[in-house]
Formats: sequence, structure tokens, C-alpha cells
Amino acid sequence: KRLWYVEDMRGQQSKLPAPNARYGPNVDGKDATDNHYYAVLVMDGDNIGAALTRQNESATVDAEFHRRFSTSLAAFAQKKVNAIVNEYGGKLIYAGGDDVLALLPLHVQKEDDGALSGAEIATAVDCAAKLGAAFGEAMQGIRRGMTVSAGLAVVHSKSPLQDAVAAARRAESRAKSALGRNAFSISLMKRSGEIVEWGAKWGSGAQELLDTWQEFIEKKLISAKGAHRYAELLTPYLSYRSELVHYGDHEAYNNSAKNIALLEFDAMLQRQCTGNKAKLRAALARYLEHLCPEQPTAAQRVLNPAEELVPMCGIISFIGRKSDAN
Repeated sequence: KRLWYVEDMRGQQSKLPAPNARYGPNVDGKDATDNHYYAVLVMDGDNIGAALTRQNESATVDAEFHRRFSTSLAAFAQKKVNAIVNEYGGKLIYAGGDDVLALLPLHVQKEDDGALSGAEIATAVDCAAKLGAAFGEAMQGIRRGMTVSAGLAVVHSKSPLQDAVAAARRAESRAKSALGRNAFSISLMKRSGEIVEWGAKWGSGAQELLDTWQEFIEKKLISAKGAHRYAELLTPYLSYRSELVHYGDHEAYNNSAKNIALLEFDAMLQRQCTGNKAKLRAALARYLEHLCPEQPTAAQRVLNPAEELVPMCGIISFIGRKSDAN
């Protein structure tokens, strides 16, 4: 694990990039549209120890079970991970069972004309989601419902790589601890020093909202300032005195919180969006259903949606920034 690079680099010195080369495609010149940020992806399986010990099951663990478990993990790491990472223009650094470390560009260079396609953060999240789905499929014959948590650190190319990997590992830890596993977490580390942290459960609607908003930005159906404006509208609700703070009845609070968040979103869309407002609004409404369930279980933490949506807007504002501001 610690010496993976020795054989890989042996005899390939001539193929190594120049010391000052950045990861990912870049274009020289005054009018360059390159992207100086990339993502470090760290992924780890959830409750692997519990699966190995078969918690809450009467059957005892035997050698055959361990053999099948190890075989499935190895097949996932050797046959699935690299292909998926390559599909998203990334570089796999390490894949050992459920443990994955990879670098992902935020723009992918097209082979036909050399132009940069807008991959951005949402597509890096999609890569993590596809890896998680492949892991679940690979382990289905061993134990159903096995999931992964992922951490993404989006950093500038001049940032120390060890700091980027450490940030991705912290993000993955937040996905497991703060979000309760089966989740992803993003740390956007701007060169200015600002750090934006946001994450969500897989299947919560957050990934779809991120994808839809990015699609609107790329097609110029919504202003790049839209996310910044929505964050401004929601910021007053971060106060403990706001109507979005839970004081008593779950149902009354959740309905009020969702309605306020949607009304402020409508106000932003009216000025900033020229596309199908209903499509983007529906994506937000689904995510809000997860943040503010009508009948939360005892294990669910009732959230102030502004606390989740404001940092999400910070991620989306980064997606919509002008390329010359990198």
C-alpha cells in the first residue's frame, strides 16, 4: 500500500510530467479557460467490521464466508474502480477493497477539439456515487445494503498534496460521523483561504439538485449569481430567532421551514433564472423533504434547512464562477 508507486514509476521517468505541471488539462495563454482546481476523492465502506462479524445474525462466521467476502472486495477494487475513475477523467492512486483514493479533474479535455468540458464538482460527486453503487452491487451476494461514504476535497493545484489528501480524509470522516454514513461530504478549499464544507446522504436528493443546478449554469439558463443571491436570502434564517429554528411541533416546523426555503428560492428564480423554473424548484423540494421530513424518526436530526443550503450555495457559486477568476 505504501510502495504502490515503486514499480509503477520504474522505467517511466521520461513519461513523468514536468515539476511545474498541474494535474489535469490546462491551456497556456492570456485567454486561457483552464481550471486550476482538482478534487481528491477518498472513499471507505460503511460498517465493514459489522458485516464481517455478522452482527444481529445467528449464524457464525466461517472460513467460507471470509473467502467470499475477500473475493468480492478484491473483484470490486481490481475490476470496477479504475474503470469508473477513468470514465470521469481521473487518476486512481490506490484501491484496496473498499478503500479508494483518487484524483479527479474539474474539467475534462475533449479528444476531438481539445476543448474543456464542464465537469466541475457535481460530476466528481457523480463519480463517487457510481463507485458506491458498484460497491453495493459487488457485495450484494455477501450482504445486502452495504454502502460507502465519500469525502471530496476540492483544492487549488498549488496547494500541498498531503494537505489535500488530509482534507479529503476529514471530509470522509464527516460523512460517516456527522451525516451518519452512506453519505458524501465536500471540502472546498479556495486559494483565498475560505473553506466551504457541505455534504448530504446518498439518495437525499442533494446530488440531483447539484446536477440540475450545474446543468442550468452550463446552459446559461440561470445566472451564476443565483446561488450567491439565494444564500443572501437564507442567511438571516441562520439566526436562532428565525422561523426556521425548531421550537416544538415537528410537523408545523417542517412545513414552515420548507415553505420559507421554497418561497425565497422562488424570489431568486424570478430574477436570476430564464430556464424551466419548475424543474429546478422540484429538485430543491425533494432535497427539502429529506431535510425536513414530516414525521422524523427518533434517529433523525431535525435540521435548519438554511444551515445546509447556505454552504451548498457556496459550492454552486464556485461552479458558476468565471474561468478567469481561478
